[in-house]
Amino acid sequence: QIKSNMKLIMFTGRMNMDPQSNPFEDAWAAFSDKGDPWRRILIESIGEIKVFGTLASPNNNESVLISSPSLSSYAEKLPSGQGFDVILHELSGVKHLLIEKKNGADLSLFTAMVFDVFSTLKSPKLMPESALIDRMMLRIKSWQEFMKKGSKKLSNEQELGLIGELQCIQDMIRLGSCAEDVINHWTGPFRGVQDFIFDIGAVEVKTTASPEAFKAVIHSLEQLDDFFISPIFLFGYRVQESAKGRTLNDFVSGVREILT
Repeated sequence: QIKSNMKLIMFTGRMNMDPQSNPFEDAWAAFSDKGDPWRRILIESIGEIKVFGTLASPNNNESVLISSPSLSSYAEKLPSGQGFDVILHELSGVKHLLIEKKNGADLSLFTAMVFDVFSTLKSPKLMPESALIDRMMLRIKSWQEFMKKGSKKLSNEQELGLIGELQCIQDMIRLGSCAEDVINHWTGPFRGVQDFIFDIGAVEVKTTASPEAFKAVIHSLEQLDDFFISPIFLFGYRVQESAKGRTLNDFVSGVREILT
């Protein structure tokens, strides 16, 4: 059984770009001859930040290249993820961050990852370039952690948190929010700072099985930091173990049903 002890807020914000039209796929496809591995196509300029689609030398792997003066404060080599590497290169005297797909890695997952990372640079608020780069780096690290997990079993705390997020998805959709928007803005699986990040605000979901006081664990001060996105809403769910209650698989099935 699950109950909400907080009022739900309806969100209808949309992503800045249509996920059905991925500019990185178009850029990689343009390099059909794969002659020059460092040819690049500009995807977008955001202030002094420039984002390119490219093929990385020497393996011609699909990659994203990001240039910014703020990258000078980062180390030359960042931790690699399962399926992709993150390396700093200097091209024409300018620091570039290269996100390169590893040989044999799944292209569709890599494409989804770089599109999601790119979306963190497109903040609706005016933010310093260094803050945008820091935000992007946090998202890259979140993907690295996500792809390391593999098929590890969820802990009781993680399962409880996932149940709350799945219930929140259903509640927002039932209140009238666009289902596609809710799913596209769900960052919980990638260990985002908040569980949902919309253009008009963020949502952090807390779930407890305590029958008495509602104790919400804040894992980092970033969860309550409204510098990058404001306002931040807190959703609270209290669950009770019952033989007649729903399992985690039931909550997953409930989301699937409401999406069809």
